[in-house]
Amino acid sequence: MAATKKRFYVFDFETRNSEEDQKNGLTSVWLWDICDQGLKHTQGTDLKSFLKAISELSPCVLYSHNLKFDSSFLISYWLNHGYKFVDEIKKNKDFSALCDDLGRLYFLKLRIVNPNLKKSRCLRNIDFRDSAKKINGSVEEIARSYDLPIRKLSIDHNKKRPLDYIPDDNERAYVSNDTEII
Repeated sequence: MAATKKRFYVFDFETRNSEEDQKNGLTSVWLWDICDQGLKHTQGTDLKSFLKAISELSPCVLYSHNLKFDSSFLISYWLNHGYKFVDEIKKNKDFSALCDDLGRLYFLKLRIVNPNLKKSRCLRNIDFRDSAKKINGSVEEIARSYDLPIRKLSIDHNKKRPLDYIPDDNERAYVSNDTEII
């Protein structure tokens, strides 16, 4: 049987961060973006749709430019939705992590069903890696340093966004630029 070639993507989350949300402990993902190597973007507004999207991409490697932050939302979701933290992933919804003694997260691995594959080959691994460990600097610095044709945009991170919030075009462009720059 031929080995399955992994594809590489970059993802980013935008999270609720208003003063009220922080006070009530209600931070959550309100927008996500996945960018492939051809600069095609896929977006959504909650973790359930993110997991559906990545399950259809598996097997793959997903880079985040701050994996420790983004993974906190993933791990919380997984632990509250029947996923299991294990030393060695074997079954659907198993995940593992590699951290050092200082709490730096280097790697997450998730085993998940790819609904597009035949039943006998549908379980696939997704590797989550931290691009900041490969490319130093902020997203803004990286765009300038590599003289990219796009730049980091800005949004109001403290804006109150209800659970049914619909991102505007500027917010969608903001997260797309971030993943495309990386």
